[in-house]
Amino acid sequence: MGDLKKLQKMFHGAVVRDDQTFVAEIRTGGKITPNKRLSIYAYAYKARLRGVLREDFPTLHIMLGDGDFDQMCDLYTDNYPSHNASLRFFGQHMADFLSETDPYAQHVVLAEMARFEWGFRDVFDATDRLPVTIEDVATIPPAAWTMLRIYFHPATVLHSFSWNVAALWSSVKEDADNPVFPEKLPQKTMVLQWRQDLLSYFRSLESDEAQVLPMAMAENSFPELCEALSRFHGDKAAVRAAELLKTWVLAGMITKLEYADIT
Repeated sequence: MGDLKKLQKMFHGAVVRDDQTFVAEIRTGGKITPNKRLSIYAYAYKARLRGVLREDFPTLHIMLGDGDFDQMCDLYTDNYPSHNASLRFFGQHMADFLSETDPYAQHVVLAEMARFEWGFRDVFDATDRLPVTIEDVATIPPAAWTMLRIYFHPATVLHSFSWNVAALWSSVKEDADNPVFPEKLPQKTMVLQWRQDLLSYFRSLESDEAQVLPMAMAENSFPELCEALSRFHGDKAAVRAAELLKTWVLAGMITKLEYADIT
């Protein structure tokens, strides 16, 4: 058994890191040399991982083109080899890799697109929870709103972007032959991604919602949300907060409304 584990470790090193130590363990003979046989496995390993990354980052693939994307994938694999039995998690470090590695780090839009596309993966695979309904909101006693806290579905993701990644992704989805061009935005835009009824959605947030949604997801109270909204809406802040809460509930994003029992 010890010899088997040693051989498995050597084979793994040969396939993943191009360690040629294992070549000596391969029988000679036949039309294909030991080195050639081993290279077939090494090629298949990286080809499979490139295929996974193409599925996870289709727009990033289009932005880079086939050759540059495959080269990037191989470099990513060298830096972040797969350590999980499931390939679902293999691309989870892509945005960080692109942010830290030249020449990709010189093009911020690449890392932002990777983060946006991976957001759909996180949203789709997040743990399911039963959302609250508008009827549940209607049962909140008037006095309880002063202590209300909102809890969000795990399939709710927020990211801030400097580039038009959402518009670019949409244009590729609609017509890959005529995408919009990458463009830096006048100011950072927060994009919300979520899942409802097994479908994934996204939308860019207006400045007031971008201010309070992270606060709500951090379990700030409803009065604290109203206070933050007052800089946008003055004495109508509570009305706007209620509108946003309704929007989040209808989107299936809220799983719990917490307040003290005052009955």
